[in-house]
Amino acid sequence: MHLYLLRHCEPESGTNPSLTEHGRAQAERLGDVLANVIPDGESIRILTSDLHRAAQTAKTIRTKLGVTENPTQFPGETSDSDKQQVDWLMTTLRSVASSPNPPKHIVVVWHYPRVGKAIDRLVGEGVLEWPDIYGAAAGVDCDNTFSSDSGNLRWFLWADMLL
Repeated sequence: MHLYLLRHCEPESGTNPSLTEHGRAQAERLGDVLANVIPDGESIRILTSDLHRAAQTAKTIRTKLGVTENPTQFPGETSDSDKQQVDWLMTTLRSVASSPNPPKHIVVVWHYPRVGKAIDRLVGEGVLEWPDIYGAAAGVDCDNTFSSDSGNLRWFLWADMLL
């Protein structure tokens, strides 16, 4: 299974903000990357935080990928610890992977630092120090267990590298 973990793109300031113009351009670039990485016709599932900046990033990517199904949203702000949130994500990924028609690709749009904690869980701590950068993305090949150290980091980039 191919997993793509993304931090939402650059937001405006304020409570639950939209993306800036630059953030919208970042989301377009990330969508282009994923459209080039994911072969046409292969099944894709998008999971995103329900906070506007993440949902807006996911919507742009969904359009670029030609995905007709709305992204599955989950609470972006909870009082749970980072560990509890990563545990929840891994359980959700296992559920998606074991569904009757599992997708070949899962895209997750989330928040810093939790997206980095998820990478640490999947590929091992110290393999990638996820930076505090909007529009950062990683491609990970995983087995369907989504257990500790079960993934292989294939690539990492951030949208502004693609200017």
